[in-house]
Amino acid sequence: MPRPTYALKAKAEPRLTESGIPADVFATPEFADEADELDERARFTRRAVSG
Repeated sequence: MPRPTYALKAKAEPRLTESGIPADVFATPEFADEADELDERARFTRRAVSG
């Protein structure tokens, strides 16, 4: 049986801050904007379902 393709993919390099400390990927502005949008969609969906 062949190995799954995901096992062959290269690992991503860790994101580091300027001082060399691993960066928290979830603390980026891009992630915050996406999280806010998902929260808004969830609120809209709950209101629509609850009637």
